[in-house]
Amino acid sequence: MRMRGVSVKVLWICGIVMNDFTDVFQIKHKPFTGWLESLLPEIEHEADIEIGFCFPIYDETRMRDGMFHRHHVYSFHGKDIADASYRAQMRADFVRAFQDFQPDVVTLWGTEKVLAEEALAACKVLGIVDRLLVRLQAIMATYAEHSLLGIPAQYLEPVNGKNNLLEWQAHIRMMGEQEAQLLQQAKYVCDKSEAGRFYTRRVAPEADFTYCDNILREPFYEYAGMWRLEECTSHEILISQAHTPRKGLHVLLRAMALVRQRYPDVRLRIAGVNIREQYEKACADGGAEGYLAFIFDLLKELDLENRVEFLGMLDAAQMAQAYRSAHVSVTPSLEENKANAICEAMMVGTPTVASFVGGNVDAIHHGVDGLFFPNGDELMLAGFLCKIFADDALATRLSRAATKTALARHDKQKIKETYCELYRKIAREATSTYGKES
Repeated sequence: MRMRGVSVKVLWICGIVMNDFTDVFQIKHKPFTGWLESLLPEIEHEADIEIGFCFPIYDETRMRDGMFHRHHVYSFHGKDIADASYRAQMRADFVRAFQDFQPDVVTLWGTEKVLAEEALAACKVLGIVDRLLVRLQAIMATYAEHSLLGIPAQYLEPVNGKNNLLEWQAHIRMMGEQEAQLLQQAKYVCDKSEAGRFYTRRVAPEADFTYCDNILREPFYEYAGMWRLEECTSHEILISQAHTPRKGLHVLLRAMALVRQRYPDVRLRIAGVNIREQYEKACADGGAEGYLAFIFDLLKELDLENRVEFLGMLDAAQMAQAYRSAHVSVTPSLEENKANAICEAMMVGTPTVASFVGGNVDAIHHGVDGLFFPNGDELMLAGFLCKIFADDALATRLSRAATKTALARHDKQKIKETYCELYRKIAREATSTYGKES
């Protein structure tokens, strides 16, 4: 049943429960929000588009479907496991949701989990693959190839089998293969970077690709352009997320040791998952291995233990304030599909240095609104950090240009219109009905 005035019904398949709906399932409200929660209220202004949701639930007793907060909401078995019987339940959940909601468009946010395969399978059961829109988030094939750069061999295969990085890489590579197979069967794909466009063209040249960026979390618009050189903490570096090898913390630590030769007061603040807590727990449980062991061995080796602060998980407003405090924001990832951290830092105006990889290439105009360094090159990273610390005029110029770029790139109206027009196009072009696959 369509709501009055609605001509396009869109069902979002999400990898997490959005904060607006955690009360429905009686699960914990997350201390942070995602960019989907910024996109939703913009689309809600469109009278002809109705958004429904499929959310993953791990505890079966919490699963429920119904009308909540003015939206149709469905739950599915959400564990990311390979068990065939569990996956069959997940697929059946999707089929049930599709049959009940009868979406004109099924939007799959991300390809990197089991849910992506089962959502596609459910579309095939009902013969509605021509209604599926796949939004890339990660690009798993490239992540697998580059995510162990610069990590010594002795940390790759731990003695006790904890955090085996080679097994992790093999798992990511398998996910990349699954991702390619999914894209090859999807008619519509969208992403926020040219890297996503080029990858889609390589593995699925027949797919209809749309370039569309993210709406950032609201506090970053409120803090737009608020970074000031005279108000930041001199020689303070900020990194957002550092808990996986792919985020490149080890590259930044080596660069920081070089910077310290010139700026002895340099400090690093790390937001996101608190890996010091993880390390201390691992040590108490018998010893840290893998990437955790490597990072904390490196901190000791480089005598940086007292120069690093672990902030833990921050909400968007706290993160924006952390960017204001920093002298420079660094994204040293070994691979990325245009890191949100770069975009958020640029919106605030924090001078930004990032690795020249993947989707990051779209984010910065080198020397104009930020600086790039070659992937894994701690010498170049250190040089650019010192350059910003030494040149106040450069820092200020990069800051002002970064905010201007970010405001144009993350224009809410433009992004909302791109998604809405894509939804209308898919609904208009679809020829399938809700029968069974032939």
